[in-house]
Amino acid sequence: MLFRSFLNRGIANFSLGQFAKAEQDYTEALAIDPNMTPALNNRCITRAVMGTNYEDARADCLSAQTLNPNDIFTRINLGLVDLKQGKYADAIKNYDAVIAADPRRARAFYGRGVAKIKTGDRKGGEADIDVAKGLDRKSTRLNSSHIPLSRMPSSA
Repeated sequence: MLFRSFLNRGIANFSLGQFAKAEQDYTEALAIDPNMTPALNNRCITRAVMGTNYEDARADCLSAQTLNPNDIFTRINLGLVDLKQGKYADAIKNYDAVIAADPRRARAFYGRGVAKIKTGDRKGGEADIDVAKGLDRKSTRLNSSHIPLSRMPSSA
């Protein structure tokens, strides 16, 4: 199926750090089927990582959430969008929901840890990041490259 080809190529491009190409691939996939949650989620996180259009990233995640309200990956991605925008309380809420649904999600602990640190809760944030490291070192490395503390907006 052509949709799957664009989706897979987008995943490959994202993995290679070719985010603009990945975004284009997900857009092509969505032109074929605008209701495919994986393409919406992937385009959301791609746009968040690129940092060029957070509102479109959020719209993709919210569309995916409407289609599949219980998808934890959508909540993880919304948390990333919130982090990148400096909306730390919203990020914590999204990550809390993920952790409540599946406490094995290292990305949620890592993101929540970053958000906590940015709100002044260094002890709580470092504890969450330690949990993330214990759960899955690979996911923690992935997240630290996409949401490094030094690139987050200052706490308000």
